[in-house]
Amino acid sequence: MKLLIKFAYLGSNFTGFQRGNGTGSVEDSILEMIDKHGLGTGFRSAARTDRGVSALGNVLSLETDLKPQRVVGVLNSSVRNVTFHSYAIAGDDLDCRKCTSKQYRYVLPGDGIDVDRFRERAQRFLGLHDFSSFCRKDGRNTVRSIDKVEVESKGGMIHVDFHSRGFLWNQVRTMVSFAAYQGDDYPEDPFKIDGRFPYISPPWGLYLVDIMYDGITFAGHLGRRISGNLLSESVRRYVEHMVLDSLLHR
Repeated sequence: MKLLIKFAYLGSNFTGFQRGNGTGSVEDSILEMIDKHGLGTGFRSAARTDRGVSALGNVLSLETDLKPQRVVGVLNSSVRNVTFHSYAIAGDDLDCRKCTSKQYRYVLPGDGIDVDRFRERAQRFLGLHDFSSFCRKDGRNTVRSIDKVEVESKGGMIHVDFHSRGFLWNQVRTMVSFAAYQGDDYPEDPFKIDGRFPYISPPWGLYLVDIMYDGITFAGHLGRRISGNLLSESVRRYVEHMVLDSLLHR
């Protein structure tokens, strides 16, 4: 049986996401307990977030003969700083990385930012484009489609959501820096920039909201307590670093 499990974590509690990335990565922490308790085989994660990035709805897949409730219960009782909150049964041929859509949200302080201008610049990323100027290249095709961009001003913070089937390394954080940039030394059209846009927003304001699959409904739900606590902590740590100010006034 292929089991999909959604899980949440605060990125600052780990040394990174990918296994082998220090002794306290998200994947290593989960894998250690899967092996220790004999929960299954074939572990695979749907998204590898950058160091410091948080998640509300990342997804892992696992081959197991155990009841889903037991697997989720053991993981919640044994893996520190990760909340496993919902699950689904999938076909054996499903690759959890081949999703229908991913949603990332970046939250940044609104001081000194024209929200309407920020929204207009962020909307320029909609559609199918070559994002080679807005990512760290790793050999993957840099042509991607951004399906939806939503910008909201809330409580003195700006929330910007990007929806796409797949994102490139550092893509969201670089797009946010372009939208927030106050200078006039780069074209208003991001796809007329020659070379890589040199600014990147820090990881503390970014989190993976959700991953969706056609025809798959997850049992359970992401409660307000989980999402609220993670978002509040992520925002607090972001504001403490005060790094956006340095990005905006270089």
